Amino acid sequence: MKTLKALFAAIIFIGFTTGAVAQDQSEATISASAEIFRVLEIEHRADLNFGVIFLGQTATLNPQNDTRDNVGSLGQEEEFGLFSVSGNPNAEFSVTLPGSITLNHSEGSETGSINLSLADYYGYSTTDSYDAEEVTQINDGNNANLNDNGDGYIWVGGQIDLTGTSPENGVYSGDITVTVDYNTF
Repeated sequence: MKTLKALFAAIIFIGFTTGAVAQDQSEATISASAEIFRVLEIEHRADLNFGVIFLGQTATLNPQNDTRDNVGSLGQEEEFGLFSVSGNPNAEFSVTLPGSITLNHSEGSETGSINLSLADYYGYSTTDSYDAEEVTQINDGNNANLNDNGDGYIWVGGQIDLTGTSPENGVYSGDITVTVDYNTF
């Protein structure tokens, strides 16, 4: 009986101790959330092509107003360059654009270079079908907004001035690198 009384006392003691610990606890809840953005991407769609240009001329392609001066001679088609940008719908992004690049000639043993001026010859639209009325000027450091589907298009033109220069005949080429980055979320 002593053992039973001791066992009963131990169970009661444990019950009071457990109750005392439970009264010292407290709890709270927080919520967790995350806003998901599509990765901002830029892709090559079309190369900038002046076609044939004659010495002594200034060739201009401007997508903002469909200027096509002294380009595409001898039946070669000129074409605006085009980048597509995709990301979160209606998101604002900034654009880094080169002001000019060097086009290099590298056929055979002949070498040389000419300057391609790009500043002021960039355009932006939210449709990939070219329409000069839909293309607005965009400059280095400017901001633009993607459309409701998360798309935008950077049109590239430029100017090559061959007045007063005598570059070698042949094809000249170079790379135009454009960078885009979200501004705010």
